[in-house]
Amino acid sequence: MKNRSYLVCLFLVAATYFSVFGTLLVCTDGLPYVLDNNESYSSLWHAYNLRNFDFWQSFGLADEACSPDPKAHPYLHTHQGNFPRLFAFAIYCLGARTIESQIVVTTFTIGLATIFMGFHFFSRIANPFLALTVCLFMMTDYVQFVQWQVVTYRVWHGFFVFSSVLCLQALAEKPGRFRSILTAINFACLFYFEMVFVFFVTCLSVAYALYLFWGKWRVLGRVALCCAGGACLSVAILSCQLIALMGVDGVIQDARFTFASRNRGQADEQLIEAMGEFYDRHRIVCWPNYTDGSQFLGLRPFIKALLVYHFQPATPLFTLIVLILGIGWIQAVGWYRLGVGGIRMTTHSHRAFACTALLALFACAALFFAALCRDDSYLGLAGDTNLTAKQRLETIGFWAGSKTQTVAALFFAALFCLILVCVTVRDWKHLGYVRLRRWIMACALLVASACFIRLQPRLYQGHWQSLWQAMQPCWWCAILFRGGVSMAMLLAIVLALRGKRWLSTSSLASLTGVVPFLLSGTFAYTAVYHLSPGYMHTGYLHRNLTFYYFVTGTFFSSSIYLLFALARSAFQRQQTSGCVPLGPLTIVATASASVILLGTYWLSLQRVYWRILPPDHFSFVEVLRRPPFRGATFLTNTYALPIAWETKNWVRTDIRYPYLGECQLTENGYVLDQDAGKYLWYADRRSNPAYARPEYCLLVVQRVLKSGLLNKEIFSNGQTPNVAFQQASRFPLVVKSQRSDAVLRHQLVAMDDSGRDRWAILKMDWDFPPYLQRDESGKRVRLSLVGDSSGWRIQVLYRYAHQDGKPEANTIVRLYRVKADKTRSLWKEATGVTHFIVSPAFRGTIQVSVTPATATKKGEEFFSEAVTIPDSLADSASR
Repeated sequence: MKNRSYLVCLFLVAATYFSVFGTLLVCTDGLPYVLDNNESYSSLWHAYNLRNFDFWQSFGLADEACSPDPKAHPYLHTHQGNFPRLFAFAIYCLGARTIESQIVVTTFTIGLATIFMGFHFFSRIANPFLALTVCLFMMTDYVQFVQWQVVTYRVWHGFFVFSSVLCLQALAEKPGRFRSILTAINFACLFYFEMVFVFFVTCLSVAYALYLFWGKWRVLGRVALCCAGGACLSVAILSCQLIALMGVDGVIQDARFTFASRNRGQADEQLIEAMGEFYDRHRIVCWPNYTDGSQFLGLRPFIKALLVYHFQPATPLFTLIVLILGIGWIQAVGWYRLGVGGIRMTTHSHRAFACTALLALFACAALFFAALCRDDSYLGLAGDTNLTAKQRLETIGFWAGSKTQTVAALFFAALFCLILVCVTVRDWKHLGYVRLRRWIMACALLVASACFIRLQPRLYQGHWQSLWQAMQPCWWCAILFRGGVSMAMLLAIVLALRGKRWLSTSSLASLTGVVPFLLSGTFAYTAVYHLSPGYMHTGYLHRNLTFYYFVTGTFFSSSIYLLFALARSAFQRQQTSGCVPLGPLTIVATASASVILLGTYWLSLQRVYWRILPPDHFSFVEVLRRPPFRGATFLTNTYALPIAWETKNWVRTDIRYPYLGECQLTENGYVLDQDAGKYLWYADRRSNPAYARPEYCLLVVQRVLKSGLLNKEIFSNGQTPNVAFQQASRFPLVVKSQRSDAVLRHQLVAMDDSGRDRWAILKMDWDFPPYLQRDESGKRVRLSLVGDSSGWRIQVLYRYAHQDGKPEANTIVRLYRVKADKTRSLWKEATGVTHFIVSPAFRGTIQVSVTPATATKKGEEFFSEAVTIPDSLADSASR
């Protein structure tokens, strides 16, 4: 029967996986791009470079130079191993030489193996039904799991998490040589990967191994040697590669710079300067994500990071319900594992104790319903966000609300206690037999939930409110959601008081088996976070990428599984003699309604995410694959690797000029405000002048979850987005290209035709206009006034210049009359002249201007100083 359940659940997991990811790949023509899929291109470029360029220049390290020219190679990524890129190289050699084929092959090999290993692991430590719930939950999480499962680099996170714990589980069940070899290979591959992720999985494995082998120290020692052997092999290979590239001192310096820049880089300018010189000399890739990690240390920033980056995407409402249920089942598991404990009541005192306990529970329930009824803070939408934490704690009481809210809170608290008595025991007298410790924990859960509800608006980020409001489109949704929170609390209290009664022994055992994994993962994440908080934020959390999701996702889905287990157990108990039917029926109805509510809400949330973050963000690649863009060089504001792969030529990333569009005149010509060299990762960057002037510029709206949530076109709530550049047509470089007085007149040649305005392509204009140099007096234009009997001769003096050496042609010289109010009126204009003749009778103030020009471009109009013509020739002088 167990094998049959396993196979049925495995079939459902496989069917769901092929349905979800098959649909995703079909809808995007094999190239899904939600928030980030650049690393799929990075892996593909590494495979291409490793196959087509000299191995003894890169020593097998990741070559990030995206150019078909051998002179541009190598430009290396040295901060860690890149095992996923070796897999990309293997399938590249086997024929997967397009980005679509790489993604499809990896998704249905490594991705499928990840899900299978996760299912198999949870089936072993719990049961197939819980494993099915975990896998289904993950495969429907669009933002935190699905989008990364189709990234050929990030799909390996889940693979190594589950492969590592599975290896340990297998060794614990049946040690053997074959399993030991597989474990060593697993850790060898793991350690040739990102160091932060490696440390996380290592800490997770150590904690989980201590749980599995506690007391079996000899076996634990053999397992540790097996894992350490594989790890040492991988570290030795990477060290040899790095030493061959830059020597021992260079390896040490590289490691020091990598760690320091991500944790104290903002506060150390000398460090940044030294890093730039070192990486430039050794041709090493370095993303300048400098940050001060000290601002993220401490308990409060850690908790805030947990809530914002791990729980916030699921929305505060879903998080609140799941946390309440989770605390309930953790209490039930605790009583199941540790025994009942507490104070035993005598038959003479249990009635008095029941009354006292019921009153205490009623008071705590009143606090909980007061927080729930007061406003929408349970959704994270409380209006008064300026209150301090202490002030919010002071307003938790039901007396702080209106009279209607107070009456409602008291009514629902009384109803809650009445239902609880009916569900928990046969009659209210038997409440006295419930242990004291359980009553205390139940009351603490109510009070803690009330505090959490009132504090939620300060625990999450305000720009998510548009999403949370979109999830409650009508007035009755607020009533329904409050009912969902109340049902979750009722089930949690039932579990806290009488969990063993309403959960079967197998369900309790299954939920107990998940706890060590949750605790091990939490310990590992806490250790990694506090070791390198700056790196965690810049490299992972700010990108909505986190490997702790495999712990939080397990916790969420285990809480949902709890509802199924409760409904099933209560339904079975309904047939048991001596049990009041109202109790089981209430549990079945409450658990079933909670499942329906959570399931509907969860799927609706994923639908909204799909709308605001459609997976076809890189639809412009089809345009790049066609002339005239195929084979052209590009400037871009995003990652260069995807564009370079599609155009088959070099691409330069610049994060200043596309956003500013500034072009300033200096003494040596016009200069662009740009990051010309920061992301110019080519070995010939100093010798190839072509990098300064690409043919086209591709501007892409940089997609982050925050920008999607603030998109006014999606959520019509009257709020104005406060994230810049939500539309490609509003980029300053695009706007300035439409102006006739622009210094460089870039031409808009292609735009996003989907209506989302996500990208634009400009034909770059590198025909700089001429300018005038300053003379010894610091002036660009001077005039010389000479008078004789024939009239006034006005000589215009200037120095023509062009930064590319283009000859002067058709320069315009103008003569103005200056009025008393300092305004100018054009008097004479000529092309290619340097003087004007004015009648000797003329008196007044004049001014000249010069507009230098070449055969193709006019420059800026430069003015001389205003000069007043004297009354007599004797008073005239050269000026």
